[in-house]
Amino acid sequence: MLRQAQAFSRTGGTAAIGFAATIVTVNLIAVPAGMPSPGADPADVIGFFRTEGAVVGLSSALTPVAWVLATVFGAGAVATLWPAERAR
Repeated sequence: MLRQAQAFSRTGGTAAIGFAATIVTVNLIAVPAGMPSPGADPADVIGFFRTEGAVVGLSSALTPVAWVLATVFGAGAVATLWPAERAR
């Protein structure tokens, strides 16, 4: 049982690295294309989404990967911390 928990902890850690890499990749694609900053004028945001459809599409395609990796990371964190919490 402990060996399985350790293996899943490693899987969760790998998923955390994959999540971070995915988010960085999405930003490396969208920011150079002119992605508006938070708080930007709504007209600028609308203009970006109208003119940069390919960039938005690629970034949006990678987002579900980030969600899955974040979920696996969270499950790995819970699996790692659960025995310590029960021992308290």
